[in-house]
Formats: sequence, structure tokens, C-alpha cells
Amino acid sequence: MSGVKRRIIIILGFIVSAALMLVYLCYTGNQNQVFTDVVNEYTALMGSNISSQRDTFYLFSFLGMILVSLYYLIFNNKRIEDQQSGRVGADKLILLALGMNIAIEMIVYQSYNWIAIVALLFAVVIAAKDEKLVVSGTAFLFVTVYALCGLYRLYVLKGGMKSVSEVQIAIAALTISALFFFLLGSEVAFVRGILIAQLVIPFTLLTYLISKYLFENNEYINIPVPKKVKVLVCMLIVCFISEAIYKIIKNWKTANSLSDVLAYGTCVSIISFNRYSGTGAIITNDLHHTAENIIGYFQMVKLGQKAFSEYIPVSGMYSIVHGFFLDFFGNGQYSYYYLTTNVFFLFITLLIVFLLKRQVKGEWMLLATLVFSVIDYNRVALIVPSVLILTLPELIKDKNKWLKAWFLTSYIHGLFYPVFGAAVCAGFLPFGIWQIYGYVKSGKLKEDIKTVSFWIWWAMCCIPVLLGVPYLIGTVKHMKAMADQTVYADGYARFGQPILDIFFPYITSEPVKLALWYLFSFLFVILVVWVSAILFFENGKVHLYKWKLRIENPEAGFMSISVSLLLLISFSYSVIRLSTGSIYERNIGVIWAAFIIMLVILDRYMKDNYKTAILFGYVIFMISVLGGIGFTNISSASKLEAYYTVPEEFVYVKNNQVKRLGEGFIKNTNYDSLEQAYERIIDLDKDKSYLGRVSDFFYFYCFDIKGDSVLEINPTIRGYGAAQETVDLIRKNGTIVGTNLNPVDNYYFYHWLVTSGEYVYDENTYAFYPNHGEFSVEEAKEKNKVCHLEAEDYNLIFSAGSWGSSMDSLEPIFRDANVKYTTEDVDKATVIEFDSKIKGEDADYLYLEFDGVSDNITYVYENNSWDDKSKWKKLLTKKYYNLDTTVYVFWMDDTGEVHKIAAQMDEGKLLIPMGAAGGWLFDSHSFIQIQVQGGYDVMDNVPKITNVRLLKLREVK
Repeated sequence: MSGVKRRIIIILGFIVSAALMLVYLCYTGNQNQVFTDVVNEYTALMGSNISSQRDTFYLFSFLGMILVSLYYLIFNNKRIEDQQSGRVGADKLILLALGMNIAIEMIVYQSYNWIAIVALLFAVVIAAKDEKLVVSGTAFLFVTVYALCGLYRLYVLKGGMKSVSEVQIAIAALTISALFFFLLGSEVAFVRGILIAQLVIPFTLLTYLISKYLFENNEYINIPVPKKVKVLVCMLIVCFISEAIYKIIKNWKTANSLSDVLAYGTCVSIISFNRYSGTGAIITNDLHHTAENIIGYFQMVKLGQKAFSEYIPVSGMYSIVHGFFLDFFGNGQYSYYYLTTNVFFLFITLLIVFLLKRQVKGEWMLLATLVFSVIDYNRVALIVPSVLILTLPELIKDKNKWLKAWFLTSYIHGLFYPVFGAAVCAGFLPFGIWQIYGYVKSGKLKEDIKTVSFWIWWAMCCIPVLLGVPYLIGTVKHMKAMADQTVYADGYARFGQPILDIFFPYITSEPVKLALWYLFSFLFVILVVWVSAILFFENGKVHLYKWKLRIENPEAGFMSISVSLLLLISFSYSVIRLSTGSIYERNIGVIWAAFIIMLVILDRYMKDNYKTAILFGYVIFMISVLGGIGFTNISSASKLEAYYTVPEEFVYVKNNQVKRLGEGFIKNTNYDSLEQAYERIIDLDKDKSYLGRVSDFFYFYCFDIKGDSVLEINPTIRGYGAAQETVDLIRKNGTIVGTNLNPVDNYYFYHWLVTSGEYVYDENTYAFYPNHGEFSVEEAKEKNKVCHLEAEDYNLIFSAGSWGSSMDSLEPIFRDANVKYTTEDVDKATVIEFDSKIKGEDADYLYLEFDGVSDNITYVYENNSWDDKSKWKKLLTKKYYNLDTTVYVFWMDDTGEVHKIAAQMDEGKLLIPMGAAGGWLFDSHSFIQIQVQGGYDVMDNVPKITNVRLLKLREVK
């Protein structure tokens, strides 16, 4: 088959895949999520289907891999492949990269970056005169950009107060580069220029020392940078400048290659400058996630909480590593969170550059330096370093060392963040099997096992693993406890979601934009998996020979397929939550890891031919769509300014009674909440441990409160497994439990807390204390009635309908109370009267089924009805049943007070957590009353109720 026909097949295959994916998304997007537990979060509240979202990634990933395999095994012909090869020079790749990036930014986001534009302009001018200078000339321009940034930071250090813009930097770099080109015009001149520029690039690290803040009334406040950070930055600058001087001395006379002159310090400085983020000592409004990133260290190291038997590190030990940097470099003060986070990622960058620079040529290294982004999401911090360790050529050659490295990186990464640790481990599984096979077949294993050193080194590798077994077991148990609630409690569906304003902003047709939104969200992530499979066959030279599979280059093939496996394992977590505000959300980290692996593959295994150009073009396309390319961030986070500007409504804090807050700025409402929380816990016994005593990790951190289990109740303890895990732990430890919970969201735990008799509520301290036999179960319940945690006038929105539509799969977790009843229609209501009084505790869920209400369908996008759109357009967005119809359930408690709970009618099948509502759980009931409201008015007639069931939910033990 000719190359043209093959390309036609590939293009048609892509188009057909896109069409099939849209059809599948439309078909499954409005199907009901199948629940196996009553977990309340976005999945239930929004009536969305997360499982189908995850299935889409897996289904089309595997389908694509199968089709790629069939294509190569049937049509592979090496003779034709060789004939098609033609050299593609580095100059053309640079033009391709710059052109592709600018085009994608303009087409997809209608935005542009001045540095990319001037770089392309300069590269085109050079190519017109001498294409051999394109690489060195473009490299010189980019290096000049960062040299200018370094000079600017030096200017600020000397007291300068003026800011500069990205445009000014770009124009200045273009001017300098043009002068070099037109006056000197040689590769030697450009390379020597790079050598000189590298002397000032390390000064970009002075960004870490920004200490001025423009506050209200144009007042400048200076907040000193911690001494350890100053020492670290100064040491690195000195080392990097020394390296640059050494490069000049060594290469000035023989300077003719970027590989020879590109300095380690230059790469570290550029990546660190690009990724520098945050607002210095201006404390973020997101106090939950930032504190989550560091809380483990302070609980386990500073407060001495034991892992898993007292404090449970949620989802891994990443917060212990990250928290160490805040404690060591920021003296444990929260106002230094952003600064020490940047220091944490600076160390990650030092490692990444060290490993990557050993594996690729200077041109590829500079490309990675300029575009690679070390993102703030600390869970992915070890993915790229782990991958680069396992791709080291010298390590691959020594199979014994490589296997030890695989073993240890999998273990360490598994502790740090289990999902991504498993992804890296499994990603290199085929490679590992091939290494073991080669180790055995070569006879080297047989020789090595006879040496003492072999056993000593493997014993040394096993020691930390054995010491960490309790942590591994604890991690596995915790993951198992959380597994059943992950999709429901952490899910956020992309289907029907509002599109980013910057996404194809010039397209006025919303259906077209929505279709593109889905394709970019799903297909272009899956495409990474397909490309990895293609590279497996191309680089591994995989084909059938006499109906036997032959892999002529296993190393290249298995390294190529590692990208697919890495993503497929990561999908189990990374595609669950596709929140608004980002196309790729949690996939970003693994896609950047895929970029790095593909860069290594390009440099090591692929020739300079059209296939290289195609893969290179795809890689640039991939990261351009991803957004956040390194050099596009040089003006973010006040890097080209002399000071931070404090937003309005922020207050300045210093020498606060909350010592861990530190000196900085915090939003006034957050400060007020902090002060109020402090007053509530000022007399807290710090020797005891607490759960849910304060609302989130931030307060646990600021007040040095020992926390048991997962510290926070509301966001984490939602499913049965999570509740049981926490109950087992606090029962053993006698933990004091606070009231920061939601009875609907945390019903399993709430029900156990107030009805088990094991805990008793104290009105004076607003907390639950272990019942050591002082009160009977009934007495404890009586005391717990006054905690007033029950939900009053609560609206379940779509949760009741989501669960009700899943009644078949939820049946095993309920016991039917078998209550007999009669119904009677009264004025604008239906009364359901029970044959005998029932205790609320014996029937804490109510199932209602209405007849003839499933025909009222509305298609909605961004709060606007699409009912007037064509059938095919409506399929692209969210379908709602009875959108303006609300069901109200009323009842009376034992004192005669009336209570109610509401839910959307949805499809007419509602499962309502009555036990979470006020006046039900501790009371007896002889009837309930149903009203239905359409819009703002109560309906005259309630739709016919065909089924009423009072159910008892399983209890934690």
C-alpha cells in the first residue's frame, strides 16, 4: 500500500473516530449514573454521569490501540517505509514548532504570544538568508529573552521600581538578535552570544526574593524573605554563574554547537522562572487545597500523629514532602506558602534538568527548557523525574541497576501518590519484563547472583520497602475504603458543561463549539494513547513474520508504549473530575510527562525524516492545546514587576496571635473567620486529638490541632467505606468529634455519631465526646438530639432523582421497613398515612415514585433552553426532566413542629434521606404530606404516586 493511501486511511480513521466519539458521548451523556452507594456530591447533585465519561476514555483508547495494531500488522512493509524516508532538518522543525504554536493559540484561543511571534519572524528571516543558522539564531533570541529578564530582576534588586512588559522584552530581544545576525551573521557569533547571555540568566532566580508589596493608599510594605531561601537562591546563582564562566573558558574558541555550550544552570533558571507562581505573602483565598498540600508534615512530624492509626494521609504522602519545605524554608508560616511551594518545585526542576540533560541533545534540551511547564499540582511532581530515571541510557544498559531503580521509584512514588506511582510502575512493565528476560537470557543474572554485592545491593533496596510496609498497607486500606465513593464524591462531568470563554471565541454556533469542546476534552487526550501505540510499532519495528509477532527493537518499542500505559492507569483518577476552567484539568500533569518521554524518543530512536516531523508537529500541537507553555508565562506572577500589588479587601497581618499565619496579607472575610475560629478553640486541650473540630485543614494547621482520621468530615467522609474507616479509628482513639459536617453529605457518619450511643454531645463545647459508659444508648441519643446538626428546609436538587433512578443497584444497601400506607388527596397535596406509627430511626430513607412525569423534558445549555434547537443539536447538551418542578415532603416531629425537605422531580423516582432532616430521626411518624411546586406556584394536583417505600440504610458497625 502506498504512503498516500496510508495517510488517507489514517485521516479517515481520525474523522470516523471523532464522529463515533461524539455519538457515544451524546448517547451516554444523558444516561443515569449507576450508584452503588448514596454519596452526595456533584455527580448526584447535577444529575450527571461520571462513569460514562471515564468509560469514554478507556473505550476509545483501547479501540484505537486495537485498530492501530491491526493496521500495522496487516499493512506494515519496511521496504516502502524506507523509500518514504526523507531528511527533515532542525531548521524546518523550528519553523514548524513556532508556526504550529502560534496557529493553535490563534485558532483555538484567539490569543498570541509576542515572544513566539518575534521568534518566528526572526527564524524566517534567517532561513531566507542561511537556513543553517536557524537553530543557533532562534536559540540565541530565546536565551536573550531570559538574559533580559535576569537583568531586570537585577535592576529591581538594586532598587528599581519600574515594571516591563512581555512586548518590551520581546522587541528588545529581537533587536539584539537582529544586530547579531546582520553584523556578525555566523553560528560562532550566535553560540558565543549564548555563552555571554548565560552569565545573567541565573539572576532570574531573584524573583524568589521579591519582598515589596503595594498596599492601600500607595503604601509599600516590605515583608522579608526567609534567610534560608535567600541563601539557597544566592548559592544557586553563584554556582550557575560559575558554570557559565566555565562554559565560556572551555568553549569560547571551539564554540560551534548548542550541546556544548548550553549550561545546566541556564535550563534550571529558565524553567524555574517560567513556572514561578503565586502572589508571595498575599495568602490565597483557597485555604482548603493549599493547606491540604502541606498538612501531613505538620500532623505527623510536628505534632507526632501516627500514620493511619491516628492521622490518615489522604491519597498519599505528598503533603509530607511539600509540608517539609514550608517548615524548613518558610519557618512554618502560612504566608510563605507560595514562596516555599516555588522552592519545592525548584528542587524538582533541578532533578528533572539533571536527568533530561543526560539524555537529549542541546537543541532538544533547550526546547524542553523553553516549553516544559512544572505545574503547581504537587501530586504529579514525581512523575517526570521517575520517568527520566527509567529512561537513562546507562541505567538501561545495566539491567540489574535498572530493575532496582524501577523497584524503588515505583515504591517511593507509590507512597507519594499511589495512582501516579502505579501508573509509572505499570507504564514501564513491558520494558521491565523485557529487561528481566534479557538479564536472564544473557546469563548475566546467573553470574551476578553468585556475587555478594548483588545480594547486598538488593537487600539495601528492600530495607526501605520493608520499613515502609506499614505505610503501604495503610495506603492500600485507605484507598480501598475510599474507592467506592471516588466517582460519586470527586466527579465532575464534562458533558453539558459551559465552555471556556476563550475557547474558539469567534465561533458563534454553540453546537459547533460544544462538539469541539468535547473532542478537545476527550479525543485529543486519547490521541496521546494512540500515538504511543503507533510509536510502539514504528520504533519497535513490530511486524508479523510467518504469523509470529516480531519486535526487532524492544527497547524503543517498549519505551514508546509506556506512554499509553502511563495514561491508561492515570485515567482511573485524572478523568473523573473535568471541572470548569480547564480543558484537561488533572490530565495536564500526565500529558506533560508524555511530552518529555516523546522528546526522549524523538532524540534517541527516530531519524531526521518526515516521521520525525509528524511526531514533532503532533507534540507541539499537543502542548499548544494544553496551554501554559513555559515561555508564555514570563510576565505572570509579578515576574516583570518590582512588587506585588495587594488586592482590595485584604488586610495586613503581623505578629498575630495565630503565630503560624505569619506576616502577610489575607482577605478580610477569611481573617474574620480565622479570628472567630480562634476564639472558639482558644481553650482547646492540645494534647487530645480531634476530627471535624474546625472546618478545614487550614485551621487545623494554624491552630496546631492534632487531627485524627482525615481531619475534615464534610469533604471526605461520604461513602460507607470511608465512614467505617473513620469510625474504627476514632472508636479506638477516643477522638473528640466536632460539628463541621453535613448530615446529607456525611449521612453514614452522622447517623452513627448521633444514634450509636458511643458518643455524647456537649452543648457547652459544641462537640461530641466518647461515651465511656456514663450514659446508656437511649440517654446518649437524648443528649445528641440537641446538637441541631440536622438539615432544615434542605433542597436535594437532583440528588434524590439521581439515587432514585439507581434504585435497582442501591437495593442491596437498604432494608425495606414494609410499612403499609394509604394515600389521600387533600387541598393541593397528597397525604400518605401509615397504618401504624414508625420510628424515624427504623426508616431513614423514603422512596417515592410518581406516574406520568417523564415526558416533560428540557434541554439546557448555560441556563438557556435548547428546546427550539434541532434534535441533533439538543443531543449535545444536558437533558433535564421537570426542570421547574420541585417536590416537597412535610412531616411533624413529636412536638408537633412541621419540617420539610425538597428535591427536583426529575424522572419521578426519588430517594430521599429523611434521617438527615430535622424532626425525623429521633421522632415517630404517622404520616407524611407531599406537595409539588411548578415554577413559583404549588400545583393544584399532585401527580399520581405509584410507589411509596420506607427504607432503612445499612449502618456502619
